[in-house]
Amino acid sequence: MSTKNKERETRIAQRRIEGFAQEFGEVHRNLARHAAFPLVLTPDLLYQIWANFVPEAPWIAVAHVLLSRLCRQVGYEMYEMDIADRNLLLRELKEKSGQERFDELGDFLLSYVAQQLTDDNPDTRDLREAQEWTALAYIKPDNTAQELAQRLSERVQSDDMEEVLRLTSLIDTLAEPLLEAGFEPLLTYNQGLRHFARGDLENAQKEFEEVLIEKGQLKIAGKNLNIHIPSELSKESKTDNDPTSVEDIQQSPTFGYGRRQALVIGINKYPFLRDIPTNKVKHLTTAANDAEAIAQLLEKYGEFQVQRLPSVYKDSKLQVDSQKLIKLEQLKRAVTNLFHPRISQIPETAVLFFAGHGLCKNLENGTEVYLAASDASPRKELWGLSLQWLRKILQESPIRQQIVWLDCSYSGEFFNFSETNLGDYKGGLDRCFITASREFEIKHIQKSGEHGVLTAALLQGLNPTLQAYQNVTNLTLTNFLKQTLKDAPQHPIYFNSGSEIVLTFKQDKDESFPRLNSDIQISSNSKSLTKQPSLKTLETARILIVDNSPDNVSLVKTILEEEGYQVSTAENGIAGLSLIEDNSPDLIILEILMPEIDGYEITRRIRKNTKLPFIPILLITAHDSPNVAHGLDLGANDFIRKPVTVDELLARVRSLLRIKEMVRKAQSNI
Repeated sequence: MSTKNKERETRIAQRRIEGFAQEFGEVHRNLARHAAFPLVLTPDLLYQIWANFVPEAPWIAVAHVLLSRLCRQVGYEMYEMDIADRNLLLRELKEKSGQERFDELGDFLLSYVAQQLTDDNPDTRDLREAQEWTALAYIKPDNTAQELAQRLSERVQSDDMEEVLRLTSLIDTLAEPLLEAGFEPLLTYNQGLRHFARGDLENAQKEFEEVLIEKGQLKIAGKNLNIHIPSELSKESKTDNDPTSVEDIQQSPTFGYGRRQALVIGINKYPFLRDIPTNKVKHLTTAANDAEAIAQLLEKYGEFQVQRLPSVYKDSKLQVDSQKLIKLEQLKRAVTNLFHPRISQIPETAVLFFAGHGLCKNLENGTEVYLAASDASPRKELWGLSLQWLRKILQESPIRQQIVWLDCSYSGEFFNFSETNLGDYKGGLDRCFITASREFEIKHIQKSGEHGVLTAALLQGLNPTLQAYQNVTNLTLTNFLKQTLKDAPQHPIYFNSGSEIVLTFKQDKDESFPRLNSDIQISSNSKSLTKQPSLKTLETARILIVDNSPDNVSLVKTILEEEGYQVSTAENGIAGLSLIEDNSPDLIILEILMPEIDGYEITRRIRKNTKLPFIPILLITAHDSPNVAHGLDLGANDFIRKPVTVDELLARVRSLLRIKEMVRKAQSNI
């Protein structure tokens, strides 16, 4: 994470804590400080903390802490705090109560987990261990650092990458006490393993070289520990002419741990695929190149953690392997892990890109299309990954932003569904599906032979340096592709639902990125111009937040002001309606659940008032609210569910402001 993002998260955390204290008082804040000590909270654990350490707070404070924005639910009766919130609260606790209180909390937590977490199933065992290490990190950091380093090394040596990733995530959470105690080498080693697991072997090597005092040794707590380095990074065990695969690492159910995940698949080799037995096998020439180009673009401009399939470590970097075979079992496992990761922190966004053969099987009542793996052989009834199976995986996936791009023949069959049987839009899902062709068409490659037709257009449309917008979203990408491919020999199909998804974006830190001031977007064939709203207008927009929770208001206001928006607030519906009538804003962010006048009634009154200009309305609702459609029917334009994430909030704000600008321009031309 960049320094700028860390500073922003710290400021947001500070305002969130201040908002909680303003709403409930200092004694609640003191309970929150103590609640930050365990890694995971349960109602019973927090009740015991209240009874033993903060009895002066009312008992209802336990519920107030767990249900506030300081905590998020991660399982049945299980809660955790954001790292930034947790670190700030623990700093406050140490300043006010000293190390002695940390020692008391550590002893209490160790005793509690020993008595309560006694089951021997893997999940309970992992939780018990995480809680114990959390306590020890604050009271016995020397022993903790040594044990964590040794455990990491053992798991790397045994190739247990799922456990490695769990441990690296835990160490990241404990980074502040470990760093304060002087164990920066462990954190650097940990970061190297995270780079390694993500396929960034070059940076992993740099991290290891920085902390290893000599071959295979790491100095932790005054002791030189023997540390295992992954064989892929051992200069003695590999050369560029002897590439090493890391598929098993990337296909771990916990690969990545990041909020934006991508799986790019490019299969060239099909040794069993022939039209008739005497024909040549139908290998491909561009699929691997297509996948690698998409992978590099998503990493560079989208901050995605990308898994490549098949993959090889070559020329000091991870690449899509153009020669390797991928079996159906590997393909299915990778797709399942992408959309159904077995981790508590579910990614916000997941991208699946497939380039390879698409196979169409004729049935009595129609056809079924498959994404072919290298072992596909229709003569043996081995077809590949069914698109029907993929639709079911998406329907059941917990990922909120689902993106699927299929550059293969017959891929349009993927759209033989209704929105109902692919999951409920009311559940807050955002989707972008693009296929290279209709269900009866084959795909084509460019005349140059470098990329498939769809991939070549995707590479242009996703590159933010070639677009007028600061961000490329699923909607701007679709518009670009429709213009670019309107005369193509195949007919791609597009499907977007929910709200806009930010795919890639220009990054301020890279001075090579052009700053486009034009409000005209030019299509790739230069034959048409599409008028777009001015970015300058959008960034200085006036936004009104109507919410009776100071905590919520503080969080959203901070995020928007960081982006340069002019933000005003109202603490209830009556005050909000008064501000809207006096000086109508460009956008209204409206909490649904408020006393007296709720968000639905405010929306109804705004839309009924013909004196007001068009103002987009963004509803904020609880995660399990069942009646969002009612707000949309009353005239709201979009909604966002709690907990609000920065990227999602800003994407929806930008989308609605663009609509506002388009309406304004259309009205001015009447």
